Amino acid sequence: MRPWEYADAPAAETADPGGSAAGAGTADPGGSAAGAQTAPGPVPDSGAEPPAGGREVVLRAVRCLTCRHLSFPPQTYGCELCGAYGDALQPTLLPGRGTVLAAVALPGDSDAGRPAALLAEVRLAEDVVVRALAGAPAAPGTPVRAVAGTFMGRDTVLMVPEEGV
Repeated sequence: MRPWEYADAPAAETADPGGSAAGAGTADPGGSAAGAQTAPGPVPDSGAEPPAGGREVVLRAVRCLTCRHLSFPPQTYGCELCGAYGDALQPTLLPGRGTVLAAVALPGDSDAGRPAALLAEVRLAEDVVVRALAGAPAAPGTPVRAVAGTFMGRDTVLMVPEEGV
């Protein structure tokens, strides 16, 4: 199951029979990216492509009912903070809006078939920090939202500036 679903979709459309790429990020309770740099501008031949219209998505997460900690992507191994497991982990949806903390442009490698990519560390409104592919350059402090996109031919989540796709 992918860790996201379309924000405007009926329940039947949110199923993921094909096992899409998980690609949205990892939780980071520490909240900073030491040494991350701001993306300098457009990255040539970037493989991340938001679709026209940028269909907004919500992110699947789990909330620990013991300590209230949110974990993204969702997992069932136990709370990352207090260790509670089982019924203490409640699935929840996050709106997928936040603010860029840091961004970096990674060069591609055409010989290995790996396109350039923009990565962003984003603090979501729910105070969860995720690392995600960025659909466009965004400086720290830029408000962003999660939209469906593709990277290297796989469905994924891209963070794009609020003002457009």
